[in-house]
Amino acid sequence: GKDIWAGHANGISRYSKTEGEWFRYYGTNRPGITQGQALPFAVDIINGIRFDADFAWFFTGHGNKALYRYDKAHDAWKRYDIPLPECHLMCVADDAVWIGSVFRNFAARLDKKTEQFTLESIDRGADTKWVFFSLSHILATPQDVWFGLRGAKSVNPSSIFRSKPDSQWAQYFSKDVGNPNISYNNVFQRGGEFLFQGTAGLLRLDATTEAWSV
Repeated sequence: GKDIWAGHANGISRYSKTEGEWFRYYGTNRPGITQGQALPFAVDIINGIRFDADFAWFFTGHGNKALYRYDKAHDAWKRYDIPLPECHLMCVADDAVWIGSVFRNFAARLDKKTEQFTLESIDRGADTKWVFFSLSHILATPQDVWFGLRGAKSVNPSSIFRSKPDSQWAQYFSKDVGNPNISYNNVFQRGGEFLFQGTAGLLRLDATTEAWSV
C-alpha cells in the first residue's frame, strides 16, 4: 500500500510513501504530546493492526479496550468500545471484524454495516471438561469462521472450532486429526484448503471433502 503503519505506547504512526514523511496520532490520555494529530478519544498500547480495502483497523487490549478505524479515503478516525474483559486477537473479514481473547471462550464481532458489536460464544457442547480452552487464533472467510483453541494436552486437548454459514459448529480435536499434544498457533487459507500450524508441524484440511492430512 501507500502507507506504513506502526502502533506504540504513545499512539499510532503512519509513514506516507507518497509524501515521504511520518504522521503521528495520539489520544486524550497523552496530554504531554504536542507533535502530531490529537484524536478525540484515548489511545492505549496498540496490540494489532489489520487492513481491508477501505480501512485500517487497530485494537488495544490495555486500559481502554477499543477498536480504532481509520478511513483511508476521508482521513477520518472512529473508535469502538470492545465488549470483552481482555482482547488479544483480531481478524478482519469482508463483513465484520472479529476480536478474541486467549483467556475466554468467546469472541466479539463488529458488523461493518451496523457498526454494532455482538458476543459470539464458542459452543463447546455439554461436556463440562472443556473449561480451560484458550483462544489461539481466528480466521474469517466468506464461508465460515475458524477458531483455534489451545488445551491442556490429554486432560483438555487442543481443538479447532468452525462456525459454518448455517450457524452450526463443527469441532475437530487434535487427537482425532493428528498428534493429541499439538497446540495450534496459526491458521492459513490457501485456495480450497486450510493449513494449521502447530507445535508438531502442519495439518491440512481439504475444505471440500473435509479430509485431514498431516
